[in-house]
Amino acid sequence: MSEKIDLNSLRLFFEVINAQSITRASKETGVPKSTISRKLSALEKQVGTALLKKGSRKLGTTEAGSQFYEHCRRIVDEAELAQAASTQVQNQLRGILRISIPVDFGMSWIGRALSEFMLAYPDIVLEVDVNSRIIDLREEAYDLTIQLGPLQDTDLTYRRLTTLTRGVYASPEYLQRRGIPYAVDDLHKHDCIVTAQQKHDGIWTLRNSASHRFATIHGKVVVNNISIAREMAIAGVGMCMLPNVMCTNDLKAGRLHRVLEDWRSPSMHVTAMVLSRRGMPKKIRTFLDFFSEKLNVDESLLSA
Repeated sequence: MSEKIDLNSLRLFFEVINAQSITRASKETGVPKSTISRKLSALEKQVGTALLKKGSRKLGTTEAGSQFYEHCRRIVDEAELAQAASTQVQNQLRGILRISIPVDFGMSWIGRALSEFMLAYPDIVLEVDVNSRIIDLREEAYDLTIQLGPLQDTDLTYRRLTTLTRGVYASPEYLQRRGIPYAVDDLHKHDCIVTAQQKHDGIWTLRNSASHRFATIHGKVVVNNISIAREMAIAGVGMCMLPNVMCTNDLKAGRLHRVLEDWRSPSMHVTAMVLSRRGMPKKIRTFLDFFSEKLNVDESLLSA
């Protein structure tokens, strides 16, 4: 099997013929003359014939070199067209954007945010996969994936979008039926709705200005979807620890009340993962900026 021709050598051959001089080609490309000479010698060896005629005053091509130059010109033209097309794609706010979102994010809130994004950028085609698994961008066809909590893969490029605060919520009907907890130790008397991830992470730990307490709770329901947990809390099944940003409208409408407001549960990092920061398409950068601003604005409203 013959050795593959180095495409960089083809480009150097093309530049040398255009410049009619290895010295001038070296100045124009920034490649040392010794490197160019070595690459051209190796190229002639690979193609099995002389390509250049090196006179004392002028550098020219053999007959084979002239034909070879035409092939190189077409290759360079195609490469430049490909580069231009790639640059155009990177700078456009159009095309398909494939994102992966964890199921524990809360589909009601995220649905509104995605809707606002699509109305703002109607030329983008959005493909959203909601799942409960770890996504490897090197093996799957997503443009970006959002992770909650500690990073699972720090080898990729990541951007911290925000840090979400959480609280304990219950419906007015539940609180009327079972009473309001005024201390962390009261939670063991109540029915609680727990997500599988919360159970795994042990996040029912609460802090106030004076102490740090682990809440012993009765997990009446364990579910792997935070939106279902929220709906069950609204229905009066039990208390639930939810991202505060997810419950803004529920508080305004009176569907949920927050209890133990002086206590804080561990916050949750929201991080976007992408393959590389270099050459990131504009549609991905725009989505990250939009999403980050939306998250941080909603969080700031909660503390206003």
